[in-house]
Amino acid sequence: MKAYLKQTDLKIQNYPKRWPEYLAFFLYLLINLIVGYFHEPFFDEAIAWEISRHSSLKDILFYVPHYEGHPPLWHLILMPFAKLGAPYEASLTMVSLIFTGTAMWILLFRSSFPRLVKLLLPFTFFLCYQHSVISRPYCVMMLAFVLLARIYHTKNVQPLRYVLCLCLLCATSAYGIILAGSLTLVWLLELWDGQSFKGFLTNIFSKKLFPSLLMLLAWALLLIADIAPYPDTFLDAIPITVHLPQRLLYTLLVLPADATCIQVFYYNTLLRTTLLDPSVFASGCLLGALILGMMIFYAWRKGTLRLLLIPYCLFGIFAASVYMNMHHMGIILFFLLFWLWVSTGTENVHTLPTPQSPESSRAQAYKWGRILSVGVCAYMMIMSLWWTCYSCVGDILKPYSNGRSMAAFIKEYHLDNYQIMAAWTKWIVRGPNGEPLKLEDIHHSIVYPILPYLKENIFCNGSFGMDGNYSIHKVPSADEIEQAFTRWRLEGAPDVLICEPDLKVLYGDSVSLDDYSPVYRQTYYRFWKSENYCGTETIYVRKELLEELGLDALPEENDNPFVF
Repeated sequence: MKAYLKQTDLKIQNYPKRWPEYLAFFLYLLINLIVGYFHEPFFDEAIAWEISRHSSLKDILFYVPHYEGHPPLWHLILMPFAKLGAPYEASLTMVSLIFTGTAMWILLFRSSFPRLVKLLLPFTFFLCYQHSVISRPYCVMMLAFVLLARIYHTKNVQPLRYVLCLCLLCATSAYGIILAGSLTLVWLLELWDGQSFKGFLTNIFSKKLFPSLLMLLAWALLLIADIAPYPDTFLDAIPITVHLPQRLLYTLLVLPADATCIQVFYYNTLLRTTLLDPSVFASGCLLGALILGMMIFYAWRKGTLRLLLIPYCLFGIFAASVYMNMHHMGIILFFLLFWLWVSTGTENVHTLPTPQSPESSRAQAYKWGRILSVGVCAYMMIMSLWWTCYSCVGDILKPYSNGRSMAAFIKEYHLDNYQIMAAWTKWIVRGPNGEPLKLEDIHHSIVYPILPYLKENIFCNGSFGMDGNYSIHKVPSADEIEQAFTRWRLEGAPDVLICEPDLKVLYGDSVSLDDYSPVYRQTYYRFWKSENYCGTETIYVRKELLEELGLDALPEENDNPFVF
């Protein structure tokens, strides 16, 4: 069996033509186009489109980033399509695919990975589905890391190219700024190797290098100032319930395993509020320690230990202490692929002594160590491919969001001719002592996945007290909430409800949910690795309007998707 596998690997590696690469590339495009056709964009995708469609260039550049937490690049990319009225879903799919498709072309035809590995990598979970089908700025980050890996070994000869790629990485997110800064630190340490401080300064202030580094520093500082959070950012209102040591243990040890072959951080919101299952967390620690040990050993042999550890540790510290959502684990995967690409294209710096006898204990240790490393890598690849299959098939068969179907229902029955009120979000979180806290956010609403399908805002409370029809992660003050409630009361009792707004706080006992009947109910499914998490949203209509609209009441169900 071993000899057969070795022969098969040699056949794949030595196949003279590029047809396998072309086939993998077009299969990648086909999968993304098919799944993208069925995929219904959810809140993150929809709100980026709405910001790009309704906000001014000035707000995109100087106001929105302070609440969104990432530079304005993604909104600027979407803005021409959104403002010119391009098709919503098709635009998101094609924009994302331009970046990810370019990245996969370079990976397939220019990377230094073994051929079988690079033929399979494009179909892993984060590269094929989570950060490709789901359209967010991470598709740009994927391309930035691929470009950095491609030109890494020429950075001292052509520093401007490398710096421009680092600038692109900075522009994708706050994580991009952290990683670009850490890669620059590694670069400077490499320039210092074997030189006096005077020689180091001479290299830094050379005509070729200094202007590029100065440009990168200025760009990074500009972006940091642009995304520095305002005091009323919503993230700061959420209490931290998971202690920092546990978060650091996750980001520094468990994360590589969680990003590749195990599910530790399940579908939730933030690492700072997620209570991880102790037994699963312990398994993640063991597997993460094994994977991290393998990476450190390989980095030592290739002389890329600093390139691995400095960005990895800075990323982990930032993620644990500041902010990490579940999908951010894909970022560490991008970085690790970048590091592996650079390492596989590097000659061994440290070699291991050859055992004198095949039967010696050292030879046996080498043998079993190699078997273990190959087995772990194969397991990681198989699991990630399985996650892709599960998520892609699930996204095709089941709705990922409520936007498309609810917008179609509203248009079909002309509900936009009536007064529609949408529910606003009430977050139930735990305080520092475990007590339940309710955070009311009038800016967040379940209607945002619906809005991109409509030409204009049709909800009487759709702007949520803001000048535009878009939401940002801003905590409303008590005065802002009351002012918004006052405006909504002046509109009168709504004819149609999207989910269950708190009618009592607006109208007292004069209007209640009992005055309405459910007429449409949508269940959606969010796919994450090999799991899915479903929610249900309902449209209600005043009972006296049912006959006029030709609608029948649905059986009652107890659903409240606004309590998390």
